[in-house]
Amino acid sequence: MPIKRWLAMLLVLLLLCRPVQAFGWLDPAAVATIKEFLNAQTLDQLRQGVVAVPEEVVNEYLAGALANFPGITEARVTILPDNKLRLAFTARQTGRVVVEGRIMKFVQNQDESQMVVAVGKRSLRDRPVASWLFSHLSLGALVKLFGNPLTGAGDYFVARFDGNLLVVDFRPYIDQSPLRTVTFAGRSLVDLIAVDAVTTGSGVLYLHVSYHGPGELLALLRQFLD
Repeated sequence: MPIKRWLAMLLVLLLLCRPVQAFGWLDPAAVATIKEFLNAQTLDQLRQGVVAVPEEVVNEYLAGALANFPGITEARVTILPDNKLRLAFTARQTGRVVVEGRIMKFVQNQDESQMVVAVGKRSLRDRPVASWLFSHLSLGALVKLFGNPLTGAGDYFVARFDGNLLVVDFRPYIDQSPLRTVTFAGRSLVDLIAVDAVTTGSGVLYLHVSYHGPGELLALLRQFLD
């Protein structure tokens, strides 16, 4: 075998030996799952501590999730500066609904998966009279009167209302994530990446993240994503 081919094989072994020994070989299903959720750009942003999520990506996910909520025919999120969001959706029972809120807290780590949103302006565009009640009573009071509209989403998240605060525990969604099944040295990839906070700009959501795993793993992931 020509010496150049021997050197090339040796270089490949040196590059791959340590990651493979440390984390075990990734099977094709695990690689496919990683590629579904990560790309090279996202991985580089992860290293820098801030992952940018464009508004269109959020709405693509929202459109796919609507199949689980037959009472809602369409929905769209508008991301605004200062941690503000606007959600507009059409419900079969109430018509067009517009709600604005500010993200007060967003964390995802081994111990906690929670989002807190302070809901402000809200209206029922197709029902002017009912809209006054909807906008003036607290969400907590409305839930007591009419029930929690998010109860049916228990397989994905658990939501409760405290006054005009919406508190969402999305641990059920995290635990069902395919990334949960991708493990390295006995730890799930989900638990190695934490979201510590969220900020927003016009049309973009910024996840402030921290990585709690070995540096070799990031190098290994980069090889699969390049």
